[in-house]
Amino acid sequence: MVEAEASYGAAPTMVLAEDGVLVLAAPEVDGEWVNDGDRGVTVRGGGKSGLSGSVDLVTEAFVATGAFSSSVTPPNIHDLMQASGHIATLDATPAAENYIYTPNSLVTDWTSVGAEVYIDGEKNILTGGYSDLVIESDSGEIPQWTFGLMGILAVETDLAVPAIVYSQVATQPMKAVNMTITIGDYLVAVVRSFRFAKNNTFDPRVDEQTADLHKGFVGVLGTPTLELSVERTALQATPFHKTTGLNPRELEKAATAIPITLEWGSALYGKVLITATLAELMDWDASREGNISTWDLTFALQRSTPTAADAYSIKQY
Repeated sequence: MVEAEASYGAAPTMVLAEDGVLVLAAPEVDGEWVNDGDRGVTVRGGGKSGLSGSVDLVTEAFVATGAFSSSVTPPNIHDLMQASGHIATLDATPAAENYIYTPNSLVTDWTSVGAEVYIDGEKNILTGGYSDLVIESDSGEIPQWTFGLMGILAVETDLAVPAIVYSQVATQPMKAVNMTITIGDYLVAVVRSFRFAKNNTFDPRVDEQTADLHKGFVGVLGTPTLELSVERTALQATPFHKTTGLNPRELEKAATAIPITLEWGSALYGKVLITATLAELMDWDASREGNISTWDLTFALQRSTPTAADAYSIKQY
């Protein structure tokens, strides 16, 4: 279960009917001490303190059970999207409601979450949690959303799994169908797979004046990336992205920043659109998928300025 915190590190009260996160694989909570008790050459080490916990929550984005609203029906991934460094903006236009998630410019502006993770008859509580984000899928499959959550970890206790209600299972998860993509001026690319990564990293803060040394985390905003496997085309002349294809070698050499959109899904409140305005091709490889010739393209999604929050947006609608 995951819930946004009212203030940093303040453990929220979980609601069984609202806060469940349906994961695709049993999560493993990895604990690491901020102070490992090492005292060098002395006979005994000191006590350990300041426990950080990390866990990968692999889930799916489900088609909403009704129109999006701020209090009744946010997306099932709403709190985790905020914990991964996104500002959530609701457009409540009737019959066209949507949420747009844009990246925060500073880690201090993020919404932190508390989490309760149940595994092997044990309850693990994390507070002050922040997350990374990876979205990946092959064409036609159900995209996996992996939230690499890191928080202040309490010592685990024995407790059976409570009766968590996963209300979103009444609907279908979104599939990578009806995929459309634009890469600069290239409008009809055939996508075989994709992988979006926000590339956040976090380090624990140590404070010798507190009871357990742990003061939360300092985050680093990495450069988001979008990896695409697309079917090859005839090589294009300058500007190397035209309506009928690409020339990845020349596009990489030119270091041209181009707009990219990637969309999938079909049902109302069951579609996702990733938009980036300054995508730069950083790496590429010629590859094959069976008898199909493909290019594996890696784009860095750049900000307009170092502190701007405009590298991309993720829209669910």
